[in-house]
Amino acid sequence: LLKADEETASPLIKQMRKPMRSKLLEIHTDYLYYKQEIVSQSVGGLNIYQITLTKRKGQNCVPFHRKKCMYITARLHSAETHGSLIMKYIMDELVTRSDNFDSILNSYVIKLVPLINTDGVTLGNSRSSLVGLDLNRRWAEPNASIHPEIYFLKKTMQ
Repeated sequence: LLKADEETASPLIKQMRKPMRSKLLEIHTDYLYYKQEIVSQSVGGLNIYQITLTKRKGQNCVPFHRKKCMYITARLHSAETHGSLIMKYIMDELVTRSDNFDSILNSYVIKLVPLINTDGVTLGNSRSSLVGLDLNRRWAEPNASIHPEIYFLKKTMQ
């Protein structure tokens, strides 16, 4: 962002530009590591959650700091309701039948973002966010003020 933009931005916009990493829940079992956190807020102030899953230990388990990261996201276009069903299935499978996914959980940290366009879903929009923009078309150069859903998610992914 331009320095002039930063100097004239309202306190709300300045706060929105800060990473919103708020951990809500963290579970360590003998087998799985699970963490739920807020990675951003939408323009309308709704939380965007991220769930982290990986295998903690076991045969052939790569140490956490050396694992690759895999992101799975859903509901960028709010009308794509099947994304919620698929995400629920993925989460259920990874947690309840994690032994079937040993090779993935041993080697990867899986980050699930089940609902990116929270405002669009809440408003019943088909493709657009609260400000009337298709967030999928903003991945290249998102703006922290009008595309915080994408801006902070991309920062988290880097």
